[in-house]
Amino acid sequence: MIITQSKFKSSVNIKLDLGSEWIAERYIPTPTHSESLSGVLEGFLDKGNKSHILIGSYGSGKSMVGTLIANVVSKNIEQDTFNELVTKFDKVTTQEESVGRLFSQVYKSEKKYIPVVINGNQGTFREAIISSIHKSISKYGFDFSIPSYVDEIKNKIILWEEQFHDTFVQFKKHLKTNNWTVESFIKDINGYETETVEWFKKTYPLLTAGAELGLSYNLDITEHLTNILDELDKQNLGIYLVYDEFGRFLQSLDKYETVEAMQDIQDIAEIADHHQSANFNVLLITHRNLNQYFLSYGEDLQSEFKRIQGRFKIYHTYSDPATFIRLASQVTSSYRDKLSLEYKFENEIIKYDLFPELNGREKKTIVVENSFPLHPATLYTLPRLANAVAQNERTLFTFLESNEKGGLANYFHAEKTWYPVSSLFDYFEPAFQEFMSDSLIGNSYLKYLRVKKRVEKKASAHSELQILKLFTLWDIANLSSKRKLTKDFISFALNWELNKVNKVIEILESKKLIRYRLFDENWEVFEGSSIDLNMKIKEKNLLGINKLDSISIINKVLESKYAYPKRYNDEKNMIRFAAIKPIYANDICEKELQIISNDSNSDLKVLYVIPEKDADTEEIKSNIMGLSKGHAQIIFAVPKKSLTNFDEEIIELSSVEKLLEDKYLLNEDPIIEEELLKIRENKIYRIRKLLEPITQYKGSFWIYEGTNLGVKSRIALSEQLSQIASRIYGRTPRINNESFNRRNISKQQLKAAKEVIDAIISGESDKFKGPAKLIYASVVKNNNINLQNESEEITLLREKIMNEIKAESGNFSTLIKIFKGRDFGIREPIIPVLLTAILKNEWKYIMFYHKDGSYINDVNGDILYDRMLDKPENYTFSHQKLGNKYKNIIDVIDECFESYRTELDSSYHPSVRLNRMLLRWLNSLPKIAQKTNNLSTKANIFKKLITKGEFEPDIALKELLRLKLDVKVVNKIKQECEVYSQNHKKQIEETIFKLTNTNSFEELFEYIENQNELVKVDNKLFNLILSTDNNNWINKLSSELVGVSREDWSDATSEVFFKTVKSLLETNIEKLKDEYHEVQVDSKTLAIPKRELSPKGNIIYSNVKTDLELMARKLPKEEITALLYKLLVDYYEENK
Repeated sequence: MIITQSKFKSSVNIKLDLGSEWIAERYIPTPTHSESLSGVLEGFLDKGNKSHILIGSYGSGKSMVGTLIANVVSKNIEQDTFNELVTKFDKVTTQEESVGRLFSQVYKSEKKYIPVVINGNQGTFREAIISSIHKSISKYGFDFSIPSYVDEIKNKIILWEEQFHDTFVQFKKHLKTNNWTVESFIKDINGYETETVEWFKKTYPLLTAGAELGLSYNLDITEHLTNILDELDKQNLGIYLVYDEFGRFLQSLDKYETVEAMQDIQDIAEIADHHQSANFNVLLITHRNLNQYFLSYGEDLQSEFKRIQGRFKIYHTYSDPATFIRLASQVTSSYRDKLSLEYKFENEIIKYDLFPELNGREKKTIVVENSFPLHPATLYTLPRLANAVAQNERTLFTFLESNEKGGLANYFHAEKTWYPVSSLFDYFEPAFQEFMSDSLIGNSYLKYLRVKKRVEKKASAHSELQILKLFTLWDIANLSSKRKLTKDFISFALNWELNKVNKVIEILESKKLIRYRLFDENWEVFEGSSIDLNMKIKEKNLLGINKLDSISIINKVLESKYAYPKRYNDEKNMIRFAAIKPIYANDICEKELQIISNDSNSDLKVLYVIPEKDADTEEIKSNIMGLSKGHAQIIFAVPKKSLTNFDEEIIELSSVEKLLEDKYLLNEDPIIEEELLKIRENKIYRIRKLLEPITQYKGSFWIYEGTNLGVKSRIALSEQLSQIASRIYGRTPRINNESFNRRNISKQQLKAAKEVIDAIISGESDKFKGPAKLIYASVVKNNNINLQNESEEITLLREKIMNEIKAESGNFSTLIKIFKGRDFGIREPIIPVLLTAILKNEWKYIMFYHKDGSYINDVNGDILYDRMLDKPENYTFSHQKLGNKYKNIIDVIDECFESYRTELDSSYHPSVRLNRMLLRWLNSLPKIAQKTNNLSTKANIFKKLITKGEFEPDIALKELLRLKLDVKVVNKIKQECEVYSQNHKKQIEETIFKLTNTNSFEELFEYIENQNELVKVDNKLFNLILSTDNNNWINKLSSELVGVSREDWSDATSEVFFKTVKSLLETNIEKLKDEYHEVQVDSKTLAIPKRELSPKGNIIYSNVKTDLELMARKLPKEEITALLYKLLVDYYEENK
């Protein structure tokens, strides 16, 4: 066994190595340390942050950085050693040279810093900080612990008094011996009397079975640290706090302690960066990004921690490959003594360019000549693997001297040859086991463990495992994108012959343990199922596939579904696009092209023409040259050669898709779905490769209107699309609003657009906020709509719109087609805003109708967007400017109904404006007046025309004109309608008085009271009047008799009411005598209904009669008769 002479320490412990000269002597400057060293050192010079977080993998030199700085700022380094350290930085890059200057400035500064080192989890954050600071400064002869002890002493006294009475009694005895009372002792303690504190510290063990008094951690950490720093500043001292393994503290942090810890972390950052003495610097060291420690917490805590983390300056450090290679070469020199090297790998190192960080001379002298026994592939992999998985006990440096399984010393002792990259797996496997199964690294390792079980114990087993380990390492270290695992490279990395590589890979593929990814040309470990899926796919292939399904599959396979005219879009500040659609050559005909051209889901179309098997591509090209003419929106892409095996690949992919939908098959083995997805991935890749003549412009004709465009790249296609878009949509207005100038807009944008439209129509278009303001500015204001310098595009659009409008009537869809059609191609959400803005001055003269001819009252943003824009073919319009003949009737209505006019009315067509005023008046009348026809003929016609005007305001106005109304007549109609309800009430009163031959309510009341009891007993009219008074009897009578309030009556309701009243007043007394018994009581008559008793009534009658017979034994008959009489009278009166 070879014992190597240690030329370095494999790990650094800041606490133990503090002040060690070897730290500076053996430190090698690395690029990844430059930023962190510069940042932390600048903090000591008051040039930057004083609170820092250093993140890096194990073995990347984090602790070395912390220790190196600690030795310098504490002046705990010899001058010669320091000079040697600075010289190291002078020999490298400019950035690292500046680090040397910073070290010199810090070393020469007068202020000296006391290193305070915390490692891992040492209790709560506050406890670790306070106790570590006190311990460290005590070594320098300072004791600032009195305030902390005072607080703890007072807490103990309170605790003894409340919970430990015996101890408290003993304590008082000790106080008395020293001439103290509890009160006087507390007074001395509050005065920070050192002797008193020391007395308590000595007495405390006597009272607590030997326990020692500790510091209090309940004090405010900011106040406590401020006091210490102020005192140290007087001695020109400061504190350099280094918390190594800070991640371990975070991992062990109890959720209940999280809030306090986060607050304390924030506080120390605040003190470091803002304390007036500027003598406190903090460095937290961890091996992972801090947010990873808080993933299991709620969103609120995560966001709070991100905010706190922002108070620190964060640095990242990595294992530097170049530094490691140089060190490795030195450490392994003893392995090369008295050995003749058979392999030097010089050609392979150049071929695979594994060490770009080294120059040509270094590659030769270090790697080629002085890397043995570390294989170059191992040297390449080690630092990158360590960055991903290294631990404290297992880094790229510990590896070099390790006698554990997989360690270099262990391997060489057994094998005496090159150390292959696959053996790194054995050394770092314990580190892989630390990762969660749901992490990328953990998942890769678990996959290896599963496939390892399927490696049979045969002669090739060891070689199979070496391949599997290599592939797993490549996945864990994420090296696939940097260095592909080709068979040549595998041969080099494992030091095998190529034939052996092919043989072992063939074995593993047959077992479904590895697979080759076509899309990135790399190998991966793969756990295949026990089902022969290739056979299943062949069975499905026999079913074939139709063209529609083929096109659907090709669509899914295409990586780009759209092409963009970039230059045009930049000029117009919008996004037009061409939809890319595959089509079989035999399906191209004039009818199909017409359907494609009329598809409004895209501005332009690019057709990928797929030749059928064995088709003549020249013939296809010739046919398309002719058919393409007249289809200005379509570009055709035709491959110059037929696509070999294209149909077969499509069928195979279709078969895989069908198998993925087969639930019964997927349930046979849980791995089947993943295996099918992997097969699908490769099938898609093959089809994409076959389509590359078109998609990658590697061999295709690009035809447009009978011309071959000669497109050779995506940029060239974009330019051709820009030229086409400029020809077809060259007059599109420029609208600088990306979130609104699109096919589909958000609900917020839609709401804002409706607000803009409503404001334009009402004439209040200068009071916008938020999105509405931007929409108005970008669409209306920037295009100077309705101003002298209106944009040319808007002016042309106005001309075309007005030509349609002035035709007096038309379909709304014709207006929409102008906006969306050739020249303009305006996006649908913009159309309503542009329409109302352009027609602002004509809007009041335009009337919109439903398809059935009914007028749309009050067109606004909601109606335009939600109804009219969605189905424009269901709406029509007319443009009407009224002549002078309407002036008189308009003036008459305006004068008579002036009080019913609103400011908004002026934005409507005159006929609509008048009707809105008249409707407000009509709706202000009681409903009985609105509904009745019991008015004069002119009043009835006037009301009907108002109602008609809701749906046909123009026709209603014409009919009003024919009535030849003047102010006097209209006022008379108005007066007649407004007093109708009151007159109707009076009519009811007069009718009842007339039928009862009375003249007032008092007489009517007396009339009813004097009626025979038989008449009153069941007469609803009489009973209602008797229960009311003079103020409300008509309203109560009218609502109770017909069940509807009089204000809401129609003429039919009124007629029913009068008939009911007349019927109730014409009661037949003789008929009532047949229905009631008349019982005379004094001057009153009781009307008792004549009824046959029911079975229940007979039972009650029998029971009552029996009771009366029993009562007769105790009461005389006369008294029982009087009792029955009283019961009858009382019951009758109470239930009338």
